[in-house]
Amino acid sequence: MTRELTPTPKDAPEMAANFVAIASKQGDSRFDYSEGSIRALDELIGGFHDNGDRSENMGGTIMVAGAYLGEVMVRHRGATWIDGTKADVDDAMRFPLMMQCGTQTLVPFAKVAKRLDNGSEDDLVFYYQTLVKLTTGEMPDMTPVAPTKRSLFQRLTGRGK
Repeated sequence: MTRELTPTPKDAPEMAANFVAIASKQGDSRFDYSEGSIRALDELIGGFHDNGDRSENMGGTIMVAGAYLGEVMVRHRGATWIDGTKADVDDAMRFPLMMQCGTQTLVPFAKVAKRLDNGSEDDLVFYYQTLVKLTTGEMPDMTPVAPTKRSLFQRLTGRGK
């Protein structure tokens, strides 16, 4: 029997660390929790989209990548992980693990899934910049992290040299 695990706020940092470990093991060191690393995350998820992958088949990737996106918000913008079952949101918007950033209640996993399904119209860099602008009135430093020889997507799929 398979048991579904429901992530809690305590699990999110470990989920993000798992994402970084997987990327690092594949030789991609761009995931350093900097705001600029969100560009690398967007490129990775965009590569999966371009490869024909969709969220219904990539739940694990969405969870660890969404946790990474959220952890960048925690480390740079004071966001906090919250128990979504107790969040003050409509049931249609509820997810077991959510975030609070200023007055905004967020589901970074849903944003990663939308990027995967819809492509560049759901750009993660724009999402992050908009969120920061809404909550602080400033624009974040999104200087890209220097790429490795081959990206994580290229290493996982064998595409690109």
